[in-house]
Amino acid sequence: MAERALKMGNAEPAQILMADLAQAGRFPKASRETAAPRSARASRVRGVLLFLACTCLPVATAAAIFKAAIAFKTQEREDALQALQDEESVLRAAMDVVAGGSLCFCLPVDSDGEVAHTALLEPHLPESGLLKLPDKDVIPGIRNNSLTDLFVGKQSEFSLPFNFIHFALHRSGSLYRTFMSHPSPKDSSPLRTPTLSLLYVQRSSGASVLLSGFAVPITAPEYRRHYWRNAWAVAIPEGENSAEYVLMKFVPVSLQLHLPAACGAPQAGPEGAVTLRRFVSDSEVKWIFSVSPSSSKS
Repeated sequence: MAERALKMGNAEPAQILMADLAQAGRFPKASRETAAPRSARASRVRGVLLFLACTCLPVATAAAIFKAAIAFKTQEREDALQALQDEESVLRAAMDVVAGGSLCFCLPVDSDGEVAHTALLEPHLPESGLLKLPDKDVIPGIRNNSLTDLFVGKQSEFSLPFNFIHFALHRSGSLYRTFMSHPSPKDSSPLRTPTLSLLYVQRSSGASVLLSGFAVPITAPEYRRHYWRNAWAVAIPEGENSAEYVLMKFVPVSLQLHLPAACGAPQAGPEGAVTLRRFVSDSEVKWIFSVSPSSSKS
């Protein structure tokens, strides 16, 4: 009996030890009475956090996007206004539009002074200086090519942005017929009204450049070869030796730059456009404002 009592007495401390371990969180199996309330409370906290995230995240994202859009528009307008400060900045901005993947449309003026139709062109980039090419083959028996043009061709000392532009027309096409409908300057008084315009439109920004002036056909074989572009083969499959290939040299006399971001600015007016004209005197040729920015502000 004493031995059994001793065993029973030893069992009671073991139960006390197990209870202490469970209460301290070290025992493998926690009681359901303590686990259930904690699990429910954690679920409620997770639910509240998820609700707050779903509610606040779209609002914060929209606010960030709106703030970025406002900053972009503000910077775009500042850049546009800076581009209209003087002739040089206007010419640089115009070249950015022309060379920035713009679409180019040819707007020929008919004999009545109307633009009857338009056509998409793939002209060369505007050139500032005149290129002088040799009349004969540099190496006898070998036709001149782009490599000989690079080493033998000479650029004129005079330079003017948007001095001229080369493009191609199909001799049997309506554009060339419209161009030929104008009287020749040799047979009448000098032309004063531009007979041709090239409109460059930048699809990404909506900016545009409108060049208006005069065009003349170039018949010299070396220049027809030098300026031929493979992209023109779509309209003129026979290539540079085809009789249907007409190389045109376009000389702009006015340049209008339109920047949507500058709409309403004093120097740009409600349409966000400024116009330059080619000024020619005995001593210089340059681009100047058709209407000075100071006059437009007043």
